[in-house]
Amino acid sequence: MIVWLASYPRSGNTFFRVILNSVFDIKTYSIYDDKGDIGADEKTSKVVGHEFLPENFDIQKARDEEKTYYIKTHELLDNRVDDNDKVIYLIRDGRESTLSFTKHQNTFDNQKKKIIDTIYGNIVLGSWGEHVNSWNPKYRDNTLLIKFENLIKEPIEYIGLLAEFLQIESLGGRIPTFEELKRINPKFFRSGKTNSWEDIYSDEEHMAFWLKNYNIMADYGYDYKKLTIPQEVFQERIILEIVNQNNYLMNFIFDENKKLQAINSRLEAISQKSEQNQKIIDNQTTQLPEKQKNKQDQLLENNKQLSMELKNITNSKRYKFATFIAYPYLKIMGKL
Repeated sequence: MIVWLASYPRSGNTFFRVILNSVFDIKTYSIYDDKGDIGADEKTSKVVGHEFLPENFDIQKARDEEKTYYIKTHELLDNRVDDNDKVIYLIRDGRESTLSFTKHQNTFDNQKKKIIDTIYGNIVLGSWGEHVNSWNPKYRDNTLLIKFENLIKEPIEYIGLLAEFLQIESLGGRIPTFEELKRINPKFFRSGKTNSWEDIYSDEEHMAFWLKNYNIMADYGYDYKKLTIPQEVFQERIILEIVNQNNYLMNFIFDENKKLQAINSRLEAISQKSEQNQKIIDNQTTQLPEKQKNKQDQLLENNKQLSMELKNITNSKRYKFATFIAYPYLKIMGKL
C-alpha cells in the first residue's frame, strides 16, 4: 500500500513527517531519497523518521504489499499515483512557500534563483498554483488536505484526523517545537512563520503572484492581504502573459513613473512660486525691479524645460508601449 505525502516544496511536508514519526512511529520515504539534505544528516533523518527506499523499488509492487509506504513527493500529479492511493496534501500560503523554496534552492542547490522565477514556475517543479491545481486536493477522493498554517499552530488537533484517515492509532509521542528542530538543522528548518514574505516581496512580485495564482488562493481561503483584481484585467490574458515574462518592461514603467512623479512635484513647486511672483507683478504700479524680473524669467524657463521633459517621456513610443503592457499591474495598484 502507498500513501503519498504530497506538497509544493517548503509547504510543511518535512514537519508533517516529524509528526508522523513522533506521534505514530511511522517511518517515511521520499521519491527523491533525499540523500543530499535530510538523508545527509543523521540527526535530521532521525527526527524526521526518514528512511531510504529499497534498491530497485517498484511502485506497483509496493502498492500490492501489505506494508504501507509513506512517500514524500513534490512532483506534479502523474501516472505514478493511482486513483485508489491515499494522498495527504500539505498546502501553504503560496507567497510563503515560494519565498522559502527560493531560499532553499539557493542554499542547497547552489542556484541563483529570484523569487519571481519561482512565482512564474521557471523552475523544474513549476509554479505553486500549477502544483496545487495538479493534485486538486480539495476535490480529489482519498485525499486529506492539511493547511500548514493550521498544522503549525495546533498540530495536536490533526492527530485524530490522521488516525481516522490512515486507520492507525496514536502512540502519544511528543511533537518537537520548531525551535528544537532549528537547533538540529537551522538551514533546513527555517522558522515555521506564515507571513515573512511581507518583509521581502516587492510590489511587483506580490502583484505577479496574485495574477498568477488568484483563483487558487481564493479557492483555498488565502485572503490575507489579498489584492483585488478587476474583472477586466482577467479578460486581457494576452497582455498578462506578456507581462509575466517581461520584467524589463515592468521595471521600466515603474522607474519612469517615479521620474514623472518627481518632475510633477518640481513643476507644482515652480508653478506655485511663479503664481506668487505673477501676483506681485500684477500688483506693481511701477516698473518691475530688474532682479525680480530676472528671477521670474528663470522660473518661467525652468517651467518650460520641465514641461518639455515631461512631454518627451509621455510621448515616447517606449513609454506608451510599456504603459499598455503594464496596464493590469497599474490597475490593481490603483494607479489608473
